[in-house]
Amino acid sequence: LTKALAPMIPFLAERMYQNLVVGADVDPNTQAMLDSVERRLHDAKDRMCAELSKGEMTEEFDSASEQCDAALADFVTNPTFPAILNVLFRDAVNTTLGTSIADLAPNNFPRNDLVATFLTGIRTLNQQATVTPSEMIRLNTGVAATPQASQNPLGVVADDLAGFPNGRRPGDDTVDIVLRVAMGRLCHPVPIGGVQTDLGLCTPANAPTGMVAYTDGAPSRATNILGTFPYLNPPLRGAPRPQDRP
Repeated sequence: LTKALAPMIPFLAERMYQNLVVGADVDPNTQAMLDSVERRLHDAKDRMCAELSKGEMTEEFDSASEQCDAALADFVTNPTFPAILNVLFRDAVNTTLGTSIADLAPNNFPRNDLVATFLTGIRTLNQQATVTPSEMIRLNTGVAATPQASQNPLGVVADDLAGFPNGRRPGDDTVDIVLRVAMGRLCHPVPIGGVQTDLGLCTPANAPTGMVAYTDGAPSRATNILGTFPYLNPPLRGAPRPQDRP
């Protein structure tokens, strides 16, 4: 537990410090001490981000503060996941498509398409005017919600701008979306408002299988869940009793 929490300590300490001093009326000596504490916290955060960027603490990636995400950008700009998919599925994809693609993975490095998807938001859709690259859900509330019956589980890449990665709805098939985006879907024109739109992040030549419908085989859609809270359906009973038996 201590190891898992280590990357968060400087950030948690800074937030506690901020809560302590906001609105506080302190004498000059106390203020000087608080200023020194603040400088030390900043230095500790910088050192923690530097360690993460060197790959020495990659197992703590998920527990690191979003303020360190820029230091970890190499995991996004130069990902290994598409290369793994290439090794696992190149033969199957070529057999299915009747092609002889040597490498299924996109070759645009750095992967600016993934930076936009996961770290900054997509320009003109859910990217703020001032951006700090960080892995978080970004939602443009100016985009009207799509009625449940009309939602496309593939979200933005299927011209449903109210879906992932512009926020995330319970019915969004985020695994399939990430699979396709990782393999270069945004390098090809994306339908936005019914118009095929080049996002300018990369080119179709960078992603030979960017239009392939990669899937995990477990489809998800909004019509399979409830329309009100808690959205998820009651769990099914285990076999062998019928669902209507206690």
